[in-house]
Amino acid sequence: MQAANKLKSVFTRGAGASLGVWQMIPNANVSRALAKSPGVDWVMVDCEHGNIDGMPHDAPTHGSPHL
Repeated sequence: MQAANKLKSVFTRGAGASLGVWQMIPNANVSRALAKSPGVDWVMVDCEHGNIDGMPHDAPTHGSPHL
């Protein structure tokens, strides 16, 4: 874990800046690449407006299909 959470400290102090990115592409590799980008403090994954839907979360609740 990082020694300091920059976004949290910016909110706590009420001053400063934090750089983040807004992800709308449904891909874990994109998330990793964005998170590892130099200077990026946070990544917001938009599940409402992007192409990311609830299908992966809904699948386990419906049981296995009949074969």
